[in-house]
Amino acid sequence: MIPFFKPGTRTYILAGVALASALLLQANAQGVLVLAPMIKLTLAFILTVVTPLVPVYIRKAIAAIEAGKSKPKTSR
Repeated sequence: MIPFFKPGTRTYILAGVALASALLLQANAQGVLVLAPMIKLTLAFILTVVTPLVPVYIRKAIAAIEAGKSKPKTSR
């Protein structure tokens, strides 16, 4: 694991990737954007793989915070 990842960071990254691929696929479905078939398949694959991981990393982040691995910084 990369040490600069704080609990929840992977969740934001995965959610962003899922959102971007979903938006591109939806734009293609509505005819706003025309994507090549291989790009559509790649985006659908990414969406299929990434979307189920988001709740997993949310649970891991909550568990890490509760265990005290990550303490929020207080500004003084």
